Amino acid sequence: MEIAEEQAINVLMEGSRYDLVRRRCLYDLTTIGIGATKTTFDWSDGARVQYVDPANIIYSYTESPYFDDLDYLGEAFFPLPY
Repeated sequence: MEIAEEQAINVLMEGSRYDLVRRRCLYDLTTIGIGATKTTFDWSDGARVQYVDPANIIYSYTESPYFDDLDYLGEAFFPLPY
């Protein structure tokens, strides 16, 4: 059962191109000190791991460097003008 779970996680990571998402997140962590990813689900694509631009992250005030005392956390969406 554990092997099947590991295989499912590996399929999720490969389908999401997690190596590229991870690189972008690590770059953000080293340059500006914050990085984020999100997991989404779509009926046609299934579960995916996606990169989140730190400029679009919205979160409540925190005193913890680990963000473990947040009241809310989200991502702002700015549609492109036509």
